[in-house]
Amino acid sequence: MSSKRRSIMNLKKCFLLLLIFMLTATLSFAAGSNEEETVARAESNVPQYGGTVTTYSRLNEPPSPDIQVANALACNWLEPMQQRPLIGDWEQYGPNGTGEWKFQTRAYVPDEYLRGDLLESWEVTPEKAIWHVRQGVYWSPNEQQSTWMERRELTADDIVYDLQEFIDSPWGGRFNGMVKDVYATDKYTAVIEFDEFSNLFMYFAGYEERAVIAPPELANSPGGPGQWENQVGTGPFMFEEYVVGSHMSYVRNPDYWGTTTIDGIEYELPFIDRLTITVTPDASTRLAALRTGKFDIHELVPTASWSSLDKTNPELLKSKYSVQTSSIDLQTLEPPFNNRDVRRAMMIGTDLATLADFADAGDLPLHCFPTHPDNTGPYTPFEELPADAQLLYDYNPELALQMLADAGYPDGFEIDLLTLIPDQLDEASLIADMWSKIGVTVNINPQDFVSWRGKFYSEKWSGAVTSSVEVGNALTAVTQLGGSTGFMNHTGYANPVVDEISSKVTKEFDLDKQNAMLREAGVIMLNDAAVIPLHLRPEATYWWPWLKNYYGEVSLQDGLIYTMPQYWWIDQDMKADMGY
Repeated sequence: MSSKRRSIMNLKKCFLLLLIFMLTATLSFAAGSNEEETVARAESNVPQYGGTVTTYSRLNEPPSPDIQVANALACNWLEPMQQRPLIGDWEQYGPNGTGEWKFQTRAYVPDEYLRGDLLESWEVTPEKAIWHVRQGVYWSPNEQQSTWMERRELTADDIVYDLQEFIDSPWGGRFNGMVKDVYATDKYTAVIEFDEFSNLFMYFAGYEERAVIAPPELANSPGGPGQWENQVGTGPFMFEEYVVGSHMSYVRNPDYWGTTTIDGIEYELPFIDRLTITVTPDASTRLAALRTGKFDIHELVPTASWSSLDKTNPELLKSKYSVQTSSIDLQTLEPPFNNRDVRRAMMIGTDLATLADFADAGDLPLHCFPTHPDNTGPYTPFEELPADAQLLYDYNPELALQMLADAGYPDGFEIDLLTLIPDQLDEASLIADMWSKIGVTVNINPQDFVSWRGKFYSEKWSGAVTSSVEVGNALTAVTQLGGSTGFMNHTGYANPVVDEISSKVTKEFDLDKQNAMLREAGVIMLNDAAVIPLHLRPEATYWWPWLKNYYGEVSLQDGLIYTMPQYWWIDQDMKADMGY
């Protein structure tokens, strides 16, 4: 071919390419911004590996992870490393799946939305539970941990050992009268025989906070099971370091068995290389870190900060939810609150609507105890409550004064109110002012979280405590908060009818009958007013749009969000384009 002809053909090709480019550009322009956004979203939905997600813990330093110390706060720090037998099936039923369940509660996942995590499957009868352990799951020690533990497959013996440690720990009271024996029948089958069956077993042992599974070798590790650097798991991340006063970090576990399917393509998990959870107890420091992109995500953002964040950082994504009821717990084991009429007078003398507005919860249902309104089966709507229960929501200080006089307190009384700073101090001051109008003098005792928790859980407190109740799981709310032997019953409350229902409902397999019993007990608990439900606590999570595959979920089990990071990825290009 002559050079002249070749040049002509090249010119034609160039012209054709230029024509195609101009036509494509014209069509793209004509399609408008919606199509461009759709393309951008489609491109950003392709997962990327690598990068670090940084978030925070609102708590102080991680406590000892030793199960015998029994500090539930440690479980949040264990979640990235150690798995539980069960987990919420977020991929199938969550916002990115069918949308049937938002996973915006703690301590509760409906049975139909659970799947096995360390379990492949399970069967439960009144006599026993049979757990089939997932095969091909490996304990993954890091380099330092490999000096005292080898990489090996998870077995049923491991789960039996850990469950027995759970039962023998200070937490084991929840299993009293429930479990008779725990043993393995083969490498992948664990059996739990019941002395007395309870519907609560699969929650307590399957996905409640303490249900994380640790290896038996941990007991003989250098320094023992209370050392964070010894924590070995089967989860998506491995322990990297813990720096006191700064952070705990985890790195990607290359041995992790989990996968996820996105747009028909299966991906190995996790996507990110590192997860860093900072120790940042100061709220203003946390918000500054979020605003400047140092935090990729911030859950439990205080309501007082929502408006400011929405104005200064409108690009942040936000999810609102409510999983807890703020409350005043009354010590019923001593005067004056051993008197039911006094407790009811205190609730009638509390302006619940004003408190809800103060907490930015005025648009949420006022009646929210002991069951969350979203859990419609065991919840009794306000209009269906008996008249004496509805009366409790009608603020009437004159009636409250008369009720206290009739109960033997015509001149009122003086009480201590234990409260948490900074979260609940302002609300406690409002309550003290309201109660002054019914002759009750309140001495506010503000405490930081660790001190508040220690006093509240010691059962040595008197008077009243500002607290909160997780009301998503009606079964635990009734049996463990309302039952006289329940491990969440810090008020000393006891009612023989509630105790009888608590005993029966845990053995009932029929969901309709179970819900009917929970509704009956719930009305009694509300009427007895050992707990004064103030309002649903509005909460929000904010995150940067470069954090992908997150849709505002709160928990897949019974902890915080730390089982979710295995699904997240960072859109590095978007992050760079946004200047971070």
